[in-house]
Amino acid sequence: LRREAHEVILALEPSPVLIDEANHSSSEVTTNELQDEVIQLPQYSTEEISSLLADKDKEINKLRQELQIQKSRMYKLKKSTSVSSNIRAEMVELGDGLTASKDVVDNIRDRF
Repeated sequence: LRREAHEVILALEPSPVLIDEANHSSSEVTTNELQDEVIQLPQYSTEEISSLLADKDKEINKLRQELQIQKSRMYKLKKSTSVSSNIRAEMVELGDGLTASKDVVDNIRDRF
């Protein structure tokens, strides 16, 4: 849609110059070539194009916010996972699937 809007804007310029985005080069366009381009484009009014672009911008911003939320969730999950792995590294297996913190085991040993 943005490309179509860009092409419409180029078609409406007084001295049209089309830019080849792949090669970053520009070339003069004859009026006949320009008319062919305009005929191929869907007919949108300026208001319709502005409205469509605004809607797409809102969608993009909403997706960016969702991405930020997901990144935040992943960060929190990684952080809690790293804490859990640190805690697991400090655990001592007591047998029969029981585990306890090394600090607790050392504290019990010190008492007895």
